[in-house]
Amino acid sequence: MTDKMLITTQLDEIIEQYVEIQVDRMDTQSLVEYVTEDLTERYSKMTQNELKEWIYEHEDEYLYDELVENVNIEDVNQQYQDFLEIKSNREVI
Repeated sequence: MTDKMLITTQLDEIIEQYVEIQVDRMDTQSLVEYVTEDLTERYSKMTQNELKEWIYEHEDEYLYDELVENVNIEDVNQQYQDFLEIKSNREVI
């Protein structure tokens, strides 16, 4: 097999096909772990203001403030319960 140089669109197509093969091999738990890591990395690179704006634009206007309030709860059990409530209020049906 020769190492033929591919044009960008060909390389993009190979990447797309390979990604599909990789995703098809993953179970649900692996997909969840991957997406969680990817999103955590993405949001960790944002400043506080960028994250706030992102949440405002992609969620509702109250979520960021609710999360800020939640992380300021000192009782971890109460904090977890409040988080579950915040989360359940936004679950997709």
